[in-house]
Amino acid sequence: PIQKTPYIILAEGWIRRASKSVGIEMPPATDPLNEETVRTPRLGVAMSVNLQGRYNVEITNLNEVLGPVQIRATSTAKQAYESMRYQIILEIDDEDIKQPEPRRELKYNFPEEFVRTDQIKINQPPVPARFKLNPIAQPAISP
Repeated sequence: PIQKTPYIILAEGWIRRASKSVGIEMPPATDPLNEETVRTPRLGVAMSVNLQGRYNVEITNLNEVLGPVQIRATSTAKQAYESMRYQIILEIDDEDIKQPEPRRELKYNFPEEFVRTDQIKINQPPVPARFKLNPIAQPAISP
């Protein structure tokens, strides 16, 4: 604690000080974030137009990807996150077609206004998604 001597101002130029100093101590800071779990997150897949219609995405570890998401958040931030269309997003790059089973960390689609004000954050290691891009059979064009 910080030691200070209390005083009062009786009139301009008239100050009366206490005979003893006192210790001033701040209470410990409280954390406004609670440990929360989003039990059934919704997954969105983002891919370029170069891949759309040409490949199907097969996530090989879907149980891990769609597992509960551990977060630290205020109750308002958690509600906003749960009301998002997709809580997690898998982004697929054009270069992924060259790999037999690409891996990519999921993006946790937290509401931007709550991220900016530190009201929500991930409370687990990011889950890597493993996936395959399976070519879609193109219909034969008859002459």
